[in-house]
Amino acid sequence: MPEFTLTQLTPAEEVERLRRELEQAQARIDDLMTQLEVANASTTQAGDDLPGFWTTDLLLKRLDDELDRARRYDKQVCVLIMQIDGWEHIVRTHTPETGTIALRAMARMISQFMRRSDLAAEYAGDCFLIIMPETPLEGARTFGERLCQAAESLHVFDVSRSRVL
Repeated sequence: MPEFTLTQLTPAEEVERLRRELEQAQARIDDLMTQLEVANASTTQAGDDLPGFWTTDLLLKRLDDELDRARRYDKQVCVLIMQIDGWEHIVRTHTPETGTIALRAMARMISQFMRRSDLAAEYAGDCFLIIMPETPLEGARTFGERLCQAAESLHVFDVSRSRVL
């Protein structure tokens, strides 16, 4: 038969034990909320119909939540803003629809590089905002460099098969 001993905790030890349990429970709740929001975001598409991307308003709210979470648990979070060079020229030279084609192509490319925990939205027409929870600066830098390399090799054509990007 197993033996065990009971130890009575001091009030301070009991408070510390309960504080640790509360922190663990809050971290679990935060993780579940993130999973729920990511699941909901996959059904909420951005104004330009970019599947898997959040609307800007939802992403900015999520950014506030991620920054609060990073402060509370002493975690890192990085935010990357990626702008499409020449997007305004594409829209002026071709059509707004061609600009949308370019945005969708960039969104698909960005999605291929993102982790499940990363969140993205179109931002200010020709930019993408990407939130990377629990990512150190060097990891975000590497991610951004990989995105830039992929974007340089991305070719986008309009409906008439003319290369626009």
